[in-house]
Amino acid sequence: MTPPPSLLHSTTPFGESLTSSQLVGLGWSANTIRRATRDGALVRLRRGVYAAAGTGGNPPVPLTEAHRTLVHASAEWMGEGVVLSHLSAAVLWGIPLWELEPGTQVWVTRSNTTRGYVRGPIHANNCPLTPHEVTAVDGLPVTTLARTVLDLARRFGPDQGVVAADWALRHAGLDPRELQDVLGLQARRPGVRAARTSVELASRLAESPAESVSRLRMHQLMLPRPVEQVEVWDSRGRLVGRGDFGWRDQRLIGECDGRVKYDQPRHGGRPSDAVTAERDRERRLADEGWRIVRWMVRDLHHPARFARILSSALQGRP
Repeated sequence: MTPPPSLLHSTTPFGESLTSSQLVGLGWSANTIRRATRDGALVRLRRGVYAAAGTGGNPPVPLTEAHRTLVHASAEWMGEGVVLSHLSAAVLWGIPLWELEPGTQVWVTRSNTTRGYVRGPIHANNCPLTPHEVTAVDGLPVTTLARTVLDLARRFGPDQGVVAADWALRHAGLDPRELQDVLGLQARRPGVRAARTSVELASRLAESPAESVSRLRMHQLMLPRPVEQVEVWDSRGRLVGRGDFGWRDQRLIGECDGRVKYDQPRHGGRPSDAVTAERDRERRLADEGWRIVRWMVRDLHHPARFARILSSALQGRP
C-alpha cells in the first residue's frame, strides 16, 4: 500500500528529491514506489529519482517546482561546460512561461558538441556561450537573464520572448542594454527575428503576461499603439481611474480580462466589494467621456477576432 502522508512527507520533503535506493533504505519496497507513483503520491522526476507530490490535503507540487527539483537532482551528473538554459533557466530565474510547461527534461546548452540532442532526461543544445552569458543561480551554472530571455524568444517565438523580456525589465531590474548586447551576438542564429521583436517591444510597464501578448498582437496587426497603464484625471486634478491600455484621442481604455498578474493581487474584503469598486470606476470613467473595451486571453489566440474587437471599439462601434 502507499505510505501514509505523514511518512511520505517526512521522508521526501517538498522541494527535495530522493533516489529509489534512498527510498528503499528508508523502508520503501519497489512495489510501494510504483504504487505511490501511480497514485500520484510521488512524482517521477527522471529514472530512479522522485519527489513528493501533494497528499493528505496538501496541494500538488507545482510543475515549475517539480522541474526545479529535477534540475537540482540532475546537478550531480552535469559535466564540465554544461550550462542550464531555456526552460530550465527560466524556472530557476522565475520567468513566467506563456502557455508552456517546463516538462521533465533538463534543458542545457553546451559549446563543445557538434549538434544538439535529446537523450533521456536531457535536452541539450549546441550553441556558443561567452563567459558574460553564464552566471550562477542556486549555485548552478545557468545562462544569464538576458541570454535566457533571448533563448526563449528564439526557441519558442515572440509570445514567450515578450513575456519574458517584460518580466525581466519590470521585476528583475534587467537593463535593456544587456538585451541589446546579447542580441548583437545572435545576429546569424535561428529565430533571431523573434528575439529582435521581443527586444524592440519589451516594456517594464506590463503588469501581466496577457498584457505583454496583447501589446505584441497590436503590433503584429498594425493597430494603433496605445499608452500603457494610462491614467485618467478629472478637471479638478483627481485620478478617476487607470487602465492597461489607453487611446487618448478615442478616449478608450483597453483591458484583458482573465489575466494573471505578475504581481500577486492585493485583495481586501469580499468579492462583491471588488465588483462594486469596478462598477464605480467604470461610472467615473464614463462621466469623463471614456469607454472601456475588454478581451479575453482566448481572443489573443485568434488574431482576426482580436482585431475586430479592438478595431470596432477604436471606431466607436459597440
